[in-house]
Amino acid sequence: RGRDAVLPVNDTSPELRPADVGKPGMVRKLVETSLGAGASLLLGRAGMKMTASLVWREKATDALVRMSAAALLVGKAAAAPPLLPNPPPLPPPSPPPLTPDMVQLGCDFEVDTCIWNDTAPDGYYWTRTSGSTPSSNTGPSGDHTTGSGYYLFTEASGVYNKLHQLESPLFSLQQDATLSFFYHMYEGGSANSMGTLSVEVHEDGSGWSTLWSRTGNQGNAWLGASVILPASTTQVCFNGRTRKGTGFGWARSDMALDDVSFSRFAPPFTPPLAPSPPRSPPQSPP
Repeated sequence: RGRDAVLPVNDTSPELRPADVGKPGMVRKLVETSLGAGASLLLGRAGMKMTASLVWREKATDALVRMSAAALLVGKAAAAPPLLPNPPPLPPPSPPPLTPDMVQLGCDFEVDTCIWNDTAPDGYYWTRTSGSTPSSNTGPSGDHTTGSGYYLFTEASGVYNKLHQLESPLFSLQQDATLSFFYHMYEGGSANSMGTLSVEVHEDGSGWSTLWSRTGNQGNAWLGASVILPASTTQVCFNGRTRKGTGFGWARSDMALDDVSFSRFAPPFTPPLAPSPPRSPPQSPP
């Protein structure tokens, strides 16, 4: 026991104990033991080299895949069409020109009634005036154009339930048109005496028909109105029928008319669609 040698920990070369000296085959065992330890060392190193080689190959392959994907994206970006700027919005269409008849039919009544005629069967005419109407609590205080010019109105004092007609001469539209005008229908108090204002048109083959009308008090203000006239229209007539109310209400039916105009009818303009946002370029891989 005192002679035995102890093998060091993790040592591959055992020491020769004195008791084993001179024993047959002991040298051979030592040689085999040394060879075994060396072979194990070589095999360990070879395994490490093989593992490192495999790791390197895996990293190289991953790098090649990434480079190929990047080249593919660059190729697609180069092949994509260039971005074009959005076109500017289209301007609204210009209104069609007026026909000679339309120009003559427009009237602001500053000088006279233009080419419009009173045609009421009972002879109750539209009256041309400036400022206020003679009756109180009805009618405007001035014209629509400037406030100090002229307009037409129906005098209702002592003339109730009577028709006042203002008729145009014959004309030709050739296509749909728009009749525009301003009217005033005010009655102060509660006599309920304001009458009815209407627009009638005559069409070839179908006679007269009412396209627009208002009845009763509409407030103390000038109001605008527009009527679409069919292309077959040949005449227009403004009808003002006065009305008798309660008490002294028969005098409060002064309705007024001003600034008559015609224009070629154009469909409402539809603005173009909003431009689409520009396309963003493709993103390169991280």
